[in-house]
Amino acid sequence: MIEGKRYTLQCDIQGVSPVQLLTVNWYKGEYLVPKAHFTEIEISPSRNDTETPYSCEAELGLQKSIKVRSNPLKITVLYKPIITEKVIQRVPLFHGYPVVLSCVAIGYPEPTITWIFNNEISEVENLTVKEETGEYTCVAVNPLGNDTKVVTVVMEEDYLPLIAGFVAVVVVIISVIFILIYSIYYKNTKMGHYTVEGAKPNAQNGNIAQNGKDGTIPMKKILV
Repeated sequence: MIEGKRYTLQCDIQGVSPVQLLTVNWYKGEYLVPKAHFTEIEISPSRNDTETPYSCEAELGLQKSIKVRSNPLKITVLYKPIITEKVIQRVPLFHGYPVVLSCVAIGYPEPTITWIFNNEISEVENLTVKEETGEYTCVAVNPLGNDTKVVTVVMEEDYLPLIAGFVAVVVVIISVIFILIYSIYYKNTKMGHYTVEGAKPNAQNGNIAQNGKDGTIPMKKILV
């Protein structure tokens, strides 16, 4: 059966008497089908009805009811392809970084997937694009129809090397500033202060007043 079309199922019942006491029920799986037209029923199957059993049940309303159900009828539903995966309509491409275009479809019979670019056909679900930009068309086909999706591949600039270079320069500048600040701090705090005591004055230094009883001159702390 083909999805969406209408079909009539008929239940043949023989050797029943009295016929006026006969009731016919239709079942889809184990569910009673409402509004069935006695021995016939109209259905419009969907793809989800594949392998779903239909059956009819004859019930004779005597003092003790008699019920007989037919063997189940399993149907196979054919339907045209539908591309199920959400295809991105615009895909960026960077130099040296290929992209993979994916196209997945369902249908019965199982559809054939092809990609079309510049009149060239590739029968693959996943197409690798390295450099060529433009419109790529995915086509899913089976005997009942087809479905298509278009993807536009555009070349983009790769800013990652520029960003990496900028970050490296900033790190170098920060490192140099840190080294300079540390060097100045170390020179001012770690070299220390020195005190020279008990040194005799040089006679050539001119007039120097003596301080202290032993004739020595206490020297001030000299910053080196």
